[in-house]
Amino acid sequence: MELNRELEEFVNSQIGRTVRHPLIEQIGEGRLSLAQLRVFAQQFYHFLAEAEYRFSALSVVRSPDLESVKRNLAHAVDEAGHMEHYLRFAAVLGLTEQDLEQSEPKPGVFHFANYFYRLSFFATPAEVAAGAGLPEGVFAAQCERIEQGLLRYYGYSGVEAKFFSLHTVADREHEKLHYWRIERQVTTDIMRKKVMRAARLGFQYYVEMFDAILDAVSEQRQDA
Repeated sequence: MELNRELEEFVNSQIGRTVRHPLIEQIGEGRLSLAQLRVFAQQFYHFLAEAEYRFSALSVVRSPDLESVKRNLAHAVDEAGHMEHYLRFAAVLGLTEQDLEQSEPKPGVFHFANYFYRLSFFATPAEVAAGAGLPEGVFAAQCERIEQGLLRYYGYSGVEAKFFSLHTVADREHEKLHYWRIERQVTTDIMRKKVMRAARLGFQYYVEMFDAILDAVSEQRQDA
């Protein structure tokens, strides 16, 4: 499908802003202190709690047909199962689930989450797939970089870093689901334009989320 090829080119053009984002680079190179890594864990949790639980569940409810229900439900179950591994990652840093929930999020952490809720309630499933789903492809590459840093510089074991290794594989598969949704549902030029706009905005808000987390991390003293 021509639209999906165009979307793939766009996603690839975002690698520099996402996979090579300064926050991801600093974790991958072991340049954050443990105190700063704790801040990352806390801030990122606020996004994950929305993405892995609520948003995945919404995608099932908004499914336009039975086949979509089946695929989206499998996706939602898969995502929810990942959170126990994130809690294990956080536990190595001395953080409990309560610590994560009670931490104060930066406002920008919710930019992306707020956008995909807007899409969920006011846009078509194809726009949701483009704007909220396609970033999963770059998240897979981000997780690969983070896992490398955790294993090499922060003393993590493969089990303790499993959240990130899981997403390195799973989100590349999930990305295929989003392209399937788009190919199945986009039938007009008007819809094509809306889907491309959703993707552009989605990646902008996605990057802003990591910018906000980086700000929070930077506020934490290196030697604390």
